[in-house]
Amino acid sequence: MRLPARLPTLLLSAALAACAADAVLEDGPDDDAISDGKADGALTEGSALARAVLKVANEATKATLTEDVGLTSRTAGNIVTARAAAPFATLAELDRVPYVGPVAFDRLVAYVQAEGLVGAGGNPLSARTAQPSWSGYYWSMARGELALGWDDRKVWTEAEARAFDACIGSYTSSCVALLADMAGPDGAELSPLMKFDYMVRQQLEATYGPGGAPATAYAHATKWELEQHYIGDNREHRYWNSRGYAGKCIGWALSNFDYAEPTRAVTLDGVEFAPADIKGLLASIYNGAQFFIPEELAIGNEFHDYEGADSQAYYDDVAPDDFVRALFATIGQGKLLEGDLEPGDGVWNYPIHAYDLTIERRSAKQATVSARIEYADDEVEIDLVASADPARPDLKSRTLRFELDLPSGWDDLAQATGGRWLGDSVDTHPDVLILGIQPGWRQEIYDYRNTDMNTEVNFALLKRAQVHGSAWTPIVDDLLERYYAR
Repeated sequence: MRLPARLPTLLLSAALAACAADAVLEDGPDDDAISDGKADGALTEGSALARAVLKVANEATKATLTEDVGLTSRTAGNIVTARAAAPFATLAELDRVPYVGPVAFDRLVAYVQAEGLVGAGGNPLSARTAQPSWSGYYWSMARGELALGWDDRKVWTEAEARAFDACIGSYTSSCVALLADMAGPDGAELSPLMKFDYMVRQQLEATYGPGGAPATAYAHATKWELEQHYIGDNREHRYWNSRGYAGKCIGWALSNFDYAEPTRAVTLDGVEFAPADIKGLLASIYNGAQFFIPEELAIGNEFHDYEGADSQAYYDDVAPDDFVRALFATIGQGKLLEGDLEPGDGVWNYPIHAYDLTIERRSAKQATVSARIEYADDEVEIDLVASADPARPDLKSRTLRFELDLPSGWDDLAQATGGRWLGDSVDTHPDVLILGIQPGWRQEIYDYRNTDMNTEVNFALLKRAQVHGSAWTPIVDDLLERYYAR
């Protein structure tokens, strides 16, 4: 429907909105407010204001929509009914609800601004990504679960895993029997990396026939994990002093940027990949992504209890003003933020998907802020799949308090020039924040396979091949594409 010649302004004051709420004005059943991704005024698709409006439309009760926002009962009821089928992802979707048009959008915008859900400078004081982050596991290097498995499935000894690897490219009768016994009909009890190695064997067998593939074609990702990252009882291991927390939590957290939570078991090339297997493979792959973080997308320095990384400056950063700007630049724009949330020696990375800021103006140039952040946990059962549970028991939250120094006349927290952590937040603030990964890192990483990076990145897992008619590509990428396509 064509827009009326003159729409009510979308920047109504709170006082005007309160007066208008007493009226019985209502949009027509097919009135449109959105055209070419924008409405009259500052409301455009993807803007901070738009996300705040969608947050209210998706989360407010019918009573709030009628009594506080000022919508008619019919309009509010239609919004609640429509979002029950699927949350509104765009203004256009909200605009398609019957009796939602310029009047309804005016009142939603006025409510958002009156409640302080969007700062005067345009950055939202409350925001969350369209999809929350998903819980994973940190894949302990001390226990070597990626290579050896875990209690709820099956734990293989190191000797068994090495025997498995020694036979993965062999077709002697003893090796065929050993693999058949360990893998069973679909490899269900194998560890994630053993499953990957076994799948590659299945592919090679289908292409070349039993024993026909060159020895260099097999993956040996399990062997790499055992030799490079498995700590066990090895006191000489380079990560021995970090064995209490050494793992791949950063890999799991960064994989949230690009992949939804695996939620089902899928059989590929005769091998069953459960959600835990896919999470393990993603954590292992994205463990290498940490080496491809552009300087402008990383904030802070990792603090550790050894010379060169044990300074007070390393402990104190990330500074509160940088923290706020990072929230605005990522979650405020609908993107996840990854962070090591412990400033001490331990490293605990999490994908952060929501924040709420509460501001107390202390003076013309200073404000105290409480920031509640929400993120998925990595201290969960390995097999947990929680994204389908509306209660989301895997999600955690933390409230941080800090002071910000601001210029006279400030209207946006992003203008802060400095700040200080307060109270408990001195010891619970983020140590490092990652705002994104270098574009194209998955192609570039392979160029480093013969460098010192080989001790941190499982290049056996990234082995390239021509599978299923594709160009030369990492086999694991083909695996993931087929898994998520099911």
